[in-house]
Amino acid sequence: MSESEYSLPHLYSSPEPQPLQPVQQRIRTAWTADELMATEFPAPRWAVPGILSEGVNLLAGPPKVGKSWLSLGLALAVAAGGRAMDSIAVEGGPVLYLALEDTPRRLQTRMRKILGNGRAPSSLTLATSCLPLPQGGGEAIAQWIERNRDARMVVIDVFAKMRGTSAPGASAYDADYAAVGHAKRIADHYGIAMVLVHHVRKAGSDDFLAEVSGTNGLAGAADATLVLKRARGQADGVLHVTGRDVDESEYALRFYAEAGAWQLLEGPAADHTIGDTRATILRYVRENPGAKPKQIAEATDLDPALVRQTCSRMANDVQLIRKAGGYVVPGDSGGAGVNSHSRHSVTGVTVTLPHLFRPAEIAEALGCSEWWVKEQARRRRIPFTRVGGAYRFTAEHLAEIVAIFEERPAGGSHGADQDESARTQRSGEPSPVIRLQAHTPRRSRQSQRSAVGQ
Repeated sequence: MSESEYSLPHLYSSPEPQPLQPVQQRIRTAWTADELMATEFPAPRWAVPGILSEGVNLLAGPPKVGKSWLSLGLALAVAAGGRAMDSIAVEGGPVLYLALEDTPRRLQTRMRKILGNGRAPSSLTLATSCLPLPQGGGEAIAQWIERNRDARMVVIDVFAKMRGTSAPGASAYDADYAAVGHAKRIADHYGIAMVLVHHVRKAGSDDFLAEVSGTNGLAGAADATLVLKRARGQADGVLHVTGRDVDESEYALRFYAEAGAWQLLEGPAADHTIGDTRATILRYVRENPGAKPKQIAEATDLDPALVRQTCSRMANDVQLIRKAGGYVVPGDSGGAGVNSHSRHSVTGVTVTLPHLFRPAEIAEALGCSEWWVKEQARRRRIPFTRVGGAYRFTAEHLAEIVAIFEERPAGGSHGADQDESARTQRSGEPSPVIRLQAHTPRRSRQSQRSAVGQ
């Protein structure tokens, strides 16, 4: 059986793909404000709650990091209705997986490893070839969804195989935005999660969105962006997630090569991306704020000298903060207002350190959304500090943010000058005469200096 016979009959219901037309004209796209507020919309459909929502999800990562293992594992879990990444319960339903860089034999080998003794779900459709989205691939996916109206997810691995050619004369940004737009049209039309597997650029960045290969048009058009990065410590990878319907988060993952499976690790990602000793101390201090080194050593069975040394180094790295002889996790010290500062001992010298606030606290103080605060920080429009991969702010940052967005009255001091001029005219006093003095041309000044020198 050839590769095309293996995949195409399950994807296309007819030899020639048909345009996407069903129910499209009945979708409303405009409301008055009161109508919109009175309308009840269904909650977003999650393929993987908290991580993959309906819409376009761009999953990027470096080569050989395990993106295909992750996407195939998610497809199997969602199709069977099991647990994604061995942790998150998902609702089962049909899934379409386009493995455009794999062969049927490789897919079979990988599924055997992931499933073990489990049964392969019949609700997972796999295809190893498909036309580009603009040249019929989009219609083929739409037809599959029409035949599987309770479909949960579509995975395209990799997106570069289906993005199609760019329009002549289009800029790189416009081309990237339009390419994702083809997938978004399907995702929005059917309310389904579409996962586009993509690559990251070689150059690293503090902002994981900047690592996505291509222009900002890709992440800008997608509803959510997920970047899988290699990690140190106990974790094999960290999944960075941000989007319109999903909170910005980081998830520590461990890869089990013998089972071909990614597992979601419990707790904050920072607990798993540092050394074992630091992770143990960090977890204990998070559960017991203000704990002292002696208390930590007794509770964790670690050497007291090692605990004291490690806590001191973690404080210097801002993974812990000294407080009243003990330690707290940054942002978790509690009880501090927006203007609070505390005194801490750093390298034997007592100094005043600012309290670090979370984006939600800054948003509450400013009266805006937490998403807005994170977006402004991500775009480097407001000051912030980054601790353990998370945005944190000081009281000084808050004051600077307020100043950045401050707007002064249009008149300003000019209006006061006009009022003074009007009062002078009404009093009959002559207005002061402003004399203009012309400056000597530069060439003349140079000639004069030359003459004096002679």
